[in-house]
Amino acid sequence: MEFNDQLAELTLAYQQELRSISTRKERGISNAQMLQRELIEALNDVEACVTAGQTQIEEEKRRQLQLREQNAKLLRENVAKLQNDFCASIKEQYEREERALIEEERDYEIMELEAMAEQNQALTIATLQNAFPGKIAFQQLLQHMPDYRYIAESFPRPTNQQEALYCTGDQDDREVHILQIYRFFHDDLAAAFEASAMTTK
Repeated sequence: MEFNDQLAELTLAYQQELRSISTRKERGISNAQMLQRELIEALNDVEACVTAGQTQIEEEKRRQLQLREQNAKLLRENVAKLQNDFCASIKEQYEREERALIEEERDYEIMELEAMAEQNQALTIATLQNAFPGKIAFQQLLQHMPDYRYIAESFPRPTNQQEALYCTGDQDDREVHILQIYRFFHDDLAAAFEASAMTTK
């Protein structure tokens, strides 16, 4: 009887232990499944985060490329504008210097022609005075003398309309430049004039 009771106790204890082991096993399986689900969710979150990061990186890359292209285009346009402005400035400076050089050469040429004309005029006057001593004489009229102004005003000057119509940039072709004016005296002509005046009276 006592043996049976002990056997029954051992059997009950064994069954309880089996149930406890089974319960712990089921709890372990449940915990493992829950951990597996959590791990899968975490991996999915990581994958979504990585995908979103890659998308953002690609978008930022495209934006940076577009911005770089815009900046490069703007830089090319600015460089081209600077080149055009620089070339235009150089061309303008060259044309200005060329005009100044032409004007300077023209001034030198005019000065040389004036000097030659004055020399020829002086030689002509000296030759005539030596050829006809006591018969002819020359008097230079200065610019402040009334006769000089009267003679100078007798040369036609271009009007403003003619100035605009025929302006070619070279005033020597349109105006008369007076270098010197001389009054000429001749004894025979003076005597004839006096005789004519006396006859008229």
